[in-house]
Amino acid sequence: MTNLRWLDLRQKAQSLGRPLECPLCSFRFSFRHLQRAGRACPHCKVPLGYPYWYRLLLAAVGLCTAGYVMYAGCKGGGPDANGWLLVGLPFAFVAGIAAQVFVLRVFPPKLAPHAEGSAWLKLT
Repeated sequence: MTNLRWLDLRQKAQSLGRPLECPLCSFRFSFRHLQRAGRACPHCKVPLGYPYWYRLLLAAVGLCTAGYVMYAGCKGGGPDANGWLLVGLPFAFVAGIAAQVFVLRVFPPKLAPHAEGSAWLKLT
């Protein structure tokens, strides 16, 4: 009984801690393993990347968040908010990256195999 509960908890932890899956060999791994393997599957060594639509989504989320931080800083500063345009850029940059990390964790990407030089392979 205890062994089954431990196995169930371990399966849940692996599914949460390893959100990425190789499209070819179905090996589950984390973002850290993807970076260590040089943007390739740690198991079958196929180069992997984010789909184009997912990269556009990350860029849009980052830019919208940075824009909102700049807008909120200028709006909240009153009539003398011109200083925020220069000082607020690092805060907007960090907020944009944090929003991208949040999207990566909440909605993990479906990785796609690709060749070097950003030429996507068609797997049929």
